[in-house]
Amino acid sequence: MQGFGSSTVSGLTWGQIPEELIQLLRIDDSPDRDRSFRHGITVLSCRPMNYPPSSFPAALLATAVELAQVHGILQKSATGAVVHCPLMLSPTVISRDIQTQLDALTLPSAALMHGVASDVAFMTEQLQATATVDEYIDLLLELAIAEQQVPSPYRFAVTRSDYFVTPTATGAALRQVEFNTIAASYLGLSQRIVDFHRLWGTKTSQDWALIPNQPVDNVADSFVEVMAAYGEPTAGVLFVVQAGERNIFDQRILEAALLQRGITVTRLDLNAIGSEAKIRDGHLVINGQIMAITYFRAGYRPDDLQSEL
Repeated sequence: MQGFGSSTVSGLTWGQIPEELIQLLRIDDSPDRDRSFRHGITVLSCRPMNYPPSSFPAALLATAVELAQVHGILQKSATGAVVHCPLMLSPTVISRDIQTQLDALTLPSAALMHGVASDVAFMTEQLQATATVDEYIDLLLELAIAEQQVPSPYRFAVTRSDYFVTPTATGAALRQVEFNTIAASYLGLSQRIVDFHRLWGTKTSQDWALIPNQPVDNVADSFVEVMAAYGEPTAGVLFVVQAGERNIFDQRILEAALLQRGITVTRLDLNAIGSEAKIRDGHLVINGQIMAITYFRAGYRPDDLQSEL
C-alpha cells in the first residue's frame, strides 16, 4: 500500500506497461525454494502451514486476543462495542519470487490505473453502455466529465492491490482480485499485525522470518509532501467516512500519524459535508479551514449517496 501522486506519471502509453502486468505470472514454488513471510492483507498462501495446530487451549487463545488488543488490532461490532479484529495466528507464507514481483508491480499498477482514471474519454467510451442502465455509473461519469471543466494540477491516491495465489500444473500463479482506489482499508492494521506476529512467534517458539511492513509512515509522509505542494500552511485533511464506521481504529492510526506530522484531520460523512462544506476561491472550506486533501474512505457505494446537491 502506498501514496501515489500524479506527478510521477506523464503520458502513460500501453507500450510502457510492464509485460508482467499483461502476462500471467508464474513462480517456482518448489519445496526447496528459499521462503519468506509477506505481511499484508491481500496475499493468501497456496500451501497450508503446519502452524497453528488444529486446536489451542482456551487460555492461550484468550492471551492471543488480549495481545491483539494491546497492539490496537481493533474494530467496532455492529452494536458499537470495541472488539478485536479477526486475525491469523501465523503470517502467510509465499515465495521470495512472488514477493519480488509484487513489489515490482506496485508502482506500475498504480500508474496504469491512474492513467485510465485520468482519461475520461476512454472511460466514457468503455462505460457508456453500462451507464444507460446503471444510474450510479451514469452519475460517476457525469461527475468525471464535470471535473474536466475545472481541472486540478494534483492527484493523490492511496491504493491497495488484492491478490491470491492459485496452484497450477507447474507451480503457482498470481491472480489479481481487485485494485482499490478508494477506502483502501487496513493501512494501519496491516502494520500492527506484523508487530503482533513478532511477539506471538516469540511466545509460541516460532522462528518466523518477518519482513518489516510500515505503510503508515510511507503514506503519512506522502500526505506531508502533497500538503506542501498545495501551499496552504494552515490547511487540513478531510476524511470522508461512513456514518457508524466500524473500521474506525484502522483510520485513526493514519490520523495519529498525520497529527504527529502537524496535520489536522476532520472526519465527516457525505451528508455532513453537504451541509457544512463551502467552496471559496477554489478551495474546499469546512468550519473556516481549507481542506488541502480530501481522503475518501466512503463514497464508493450507491447507498453512500443519499441525495444529489
